[in-house]
Amino acid sequence: MKRITIIGATGYIGKSLVAEFNLEDGAYQLSLFSRAKSKADKLVADLNLNQLYNQTYQLDDFLNVNHDVIINCSGGNTIASARENPSSILDSTELVDNLIIDYLKNNPSSLYINLSSGAVFGVSSNDIVSDQSLASFNINDLKASEFYGISKLYTETKHRALDELSIVDLRIFSFFSRFASFEEKYLLAEIIQSLKNNTTFETNDVDIERDYITPTDLIAMIKILMEQKFVNDVYDMYSAEKITKLKLINFFCDTYGLKFSINPKLEISNSLSKNVYYSESRKAKKLGYEPQFSSLEGIKNEIDLMYKLSILE
Repeated sequence: MKRITIIGATGYIGKSLVAEFNLEDGAYQLSLFSRAKSKADKLVADLNLNQLYNQTYQLDDFLNVNHDVIINCSGGNTIASARENPSSILDSTELVDNLIIDYLKNNPSSLYINLSSGAVFGVSSNDIVSDQSLASFNINDLKASEFYGISKLYTETKHRALDELSIVDLRIFSFFSRFASFEEKYLLAEIIQSLKNNTTFETNDVDIERDYITPTDLIAMIKILMEQKFVNDVYDMYSAEKITKLKLINFFCDTYGLKFSINPKLEISNSLSKNVYYSESRKAKKLGYEPQFSSLEGIKNEIDLMYKLSILE
């Protein structure tokens, strides 16, 4: 049985992967790591998971556990906290990454999958990303909001230098699942808040494009990587089809009764500051990755689950 370790198991993407892996009950032995074991224990209880196949640990125990595959989800949703405490994202990212690399050096047959981000391209990620894109940071006037992307760039660079180890960085541009927080300030979270509270969603008249992946396709890529004998590379994640903001809003209006209004003067939030944020790189296709869902299909699946589980009513 494959032993899969998820670091940051109680975070947004971490929870999503735990739930998805558990759809195949007993197929994997999951080791769920959190900085506090009690949080991982609560996750297992809340999701009613089989405790036989979901062992919980605190991060301090990492080197004392055997790992076939290590998925690092830590720091995947910390852009806001990075602005509040810029040095924290740099310190925490390096601490966890070094811990995993120390294990790999003594266990080189293990696979390390690190969840990176489109933020690694810096200010250039305001353009459509491709295999030819270059990272760009204003090194003479760095903003706290750029520290998140810089931490990802440094981590990816270190991983490519360790080319004797099996390490993959998966860049995620936009992700959505039923575990999304209602309190965050990004497009889908604000739409869901309006649905939950039966309020009018207000936005400006600037259309934007996003490419959302959901847990099913992310897990599909992870499974492909687990089948490789050795891999040290980076791959951009993508769905079967991207989506625009206005098409997404119209879908929510037609399907779930969302009320919305257009205010051309409305100042956009940080999460909407880039008109385009996705990658056209299809390097993952060479490994056999074919996304099952478009952005819209994946989002609908997760929203329907929210209603089924009474997260939305």
